[in-house]
Parts: sequence; C-alpha cells; structure tokens
Amino acid sequence: MENDEFEDLGIDELQSIVKEEPDDPVNRIALANAYFEAERLEDAEEEYKKALAIEPDEEDGLYNLAICLVVSKRYEESANYFEKFLKIYPDDEDALHKLGVVYMRLEKFENALALLKKSVAIIPDSCDVQLSISLAYEALDKGSEAIHHSKQAESLADDMELKAELTERTVELYEKFGFETS
Repeated sequence: MENDEFEDLGIDELQSIVKEEPDDPVNRIALANAYFEAERLEDAEEEYKKALAIEPDEEDGLYNLAICLVVSKRYEESANYFEKFLKIYPDDEDALHKLGVVYMRLEKFENALALLKKSVAIIPDSCDVQLSISLAYEALDKGSEAIHHSKQAESLADDMELKAELTERTVELYEKFGFETS
C-alpha cells in the first residue's frame, strides 16, 4: 500500500486532489491508501473500486483492494481481486502467496497449495511461503510434507525467536502425525 508521490499528503489534501481530478485512478488509489492507513476500510474499498471503474487493470488498485478485503475478512471477494490481479501479473510471488493464504482461509487447501508451490518456485528462500505450504499440508493431513516444509521454513528463519517457534512447530507436527523426532 504505497505511492511515494502522495506519501506526505493527508486525507483532506488527497480528497481535494481527487475532487479536482476525479477521473485520475492514481489519485483515487492514493486517497484509498490513506484511508486504509487510517483504518477507514469502507472508504478505502470505495475509492479502490472507483479507481478500478476508471482503469480496471490498475495494478495497485487490484492488489490493494484485495488486501483491504482480507483485512475486512471478506475472503471470497478478496480472492476474486487477487485472481484478477494474477491474470495480469501471473508471476507476482507476493500475490500468489497471499491468494494461497486466502484460499486456506476458505478451506480450499489444494488450490492454496498450487499457488504456494508456484510462489516458492519463484522465490525459494521465503520462510513465510514455506510455512504456509506446511500449514496447507497439515490441513490436508499430509504429515511428512507438513514436516518437510516446516523444517524448510525453520532453516530460512532469519531471527532466533522465529527459528525457535518454527522448531517447536516442527516438533508438534512430529507428535501430531506420530513420527519420531530427528
């Protein structure tokens, strides 16, 4: 959620800019981003949608609206916008990961895994994606795969506290699935 050009402007200033140039999607997205940062999610959603009505394939509009809907816990709608985004930008590893997580929220674990695997193929040393893959496999009751990806996440963790949490998670997976710890 960023737009450096408008970074230091407040909501009132951005509203004035949008009022002067209502058909500029970039201005509307900047205002939507400001609303999002102020936790005015309904206003943010409205502005993102207005920007997309002007320019339906606008990258920041699609992506940021999808994020806004995740924060609002409206996962089906969020998935729709991530899917639209990925039709235009199919190799965006962050969107692939986030849509995978949304699918997990919707209990569409096989769909989630397909996206997460594509994301990890693009950026293999992502601790977050490896953890998400582990969680999806766990939900599908596939213990050895869940453990493998939990260990991968653990090895990629760059902070000792996170590494300790992931080690604990891996041990819990061993216990849950009845494997001997290594």
